[in-house]
Amino acid sequence: QVERAAFQSDDLTAPVTVLGQGHVELWLRPGATDTAIQVTLTEIRPDGIEVRVQSGFHRPVHNVEDETRSDDLRVDYTFVADHRQDLVVGQWLHTRVPFMPVGHVFRAGSRLRVTVSTPGRDLPFWRFDNPVDEGVTHDVGRGGDHASALVLPVWEGVEAPSEYPAPDSLRG
Repeated sequence: QVERAAFQSDDLTAPVTVLGQGHVELWLRPGATDTAIQVTLTEIRPDGIEVRVQSGFHRPVHNVEDETRSDDLRVDYTFVADHRQDLVVGQWLHTRVPFMPVGHVFRAGSRLRVTVSTPGRDLPFWRFDNPVDEGVTHDVGRGGDHASALVLPVWEGVEAPSEYPAPDSLRG
C-alpha cells in the first residue's frame, strides 16, 4: 500500500522564480467518504539534495470555494457547515489544494517534485488527526480527463544568484 504519490519535473533549463500563492489542481478518486490531503512542493537540486519549499492542506469534504477570496492562483474555501458534503467512494472529484504563500527561486538543473499524502507525515512539530480508515486507498489522477496539475505564480525578469543557498537556510 502506497502512503503517498509523488510527481517530478524534468531538469529545469532556466531558473524559475515563484512568488505568491499557488495550488495543485487535484483529481482524486476517494476510497472513503472523508479524507484530508497534504501537497508538498520540493526542489531536487542537481547535487541530490531535496529542499522543502512549501506545503498546502485541504479537506475535500469542504469543496465549495469562496468566490470573493479565490482566483486563478489563490484558493480559499467557505467551510460553511451546509456546504460540507461527503465524498463519493470511487467517483472522481476535482479539487484545488492551496499552497501557503511562497517565494522561491528554482535554479536551472533542479527538478520540482509534488508529493500528495495525508497531512503530517513530514512535519515534526505539527500533529494532525486525519480522517483515515484502515486499509483505504485513494487514486490520484495523472492524465487524460483526470490530469492533476501544479499551478504556481511564476515571475519573469527576476535576477537571482546561480549558487544554491545552504539547504538548512530556507526554513525557520
